[in-house]
Order: sequence, then structure tokens, then C-alpha cells
Amino acid sequence: MRQGLPVFTYAFGAVAHMTGGYYHINSFDDVKTSIKNWENPVFRERERSVAINRADEIFDSEKVMREIIETMTKSPHFY
Repeated sequence: MRQGLPVFTYAFGAVAHMTGGYYHINSFDDVKTSIKNWENPVFRERERSVAINRADEIFDSEKVMREIIETMTKSPHFY
């Protein structure tokens, strides 16, 4: 994703969580459609932008740590 390339995954597991849902697939037909659309420069640039933005989001360690701490402290099981 950091390189601007899509990461296809089924909608469960760690990879699905990391991609944020944008690249979830239901079948290989979804992958075929994306590959076919890849020939379109506008589509390719949009996909590149989505991938890079998501990578920036998940590699922002300060933001991720802040969200983890907020989630933990809001939990009734924290204290």
C-alpha cells in the first residue's frame, strides 16, 4: 500500500483490518474487475491515492497509540 498498490483481501483477519475495508473482496471476480479497470489511468490514480493514504494512516504511530489509549481508558474493564 505504501507503494500505491492495492492489497486485496477477504473481509476477515489481520490484513482485512489493516486495509481498512477498501480492498475487501467477495470473490476473484472482484480482483478480475480491478485488474481490468487498472488500464484506466484515472482509476489507477484513485487506487494509488487510496492505498498511500491508508498506509500513511496506519503508519502514523502517534495517532495509533493515541487511539489505543483512548479505547483502553474508555473501556469499563480498564481500571
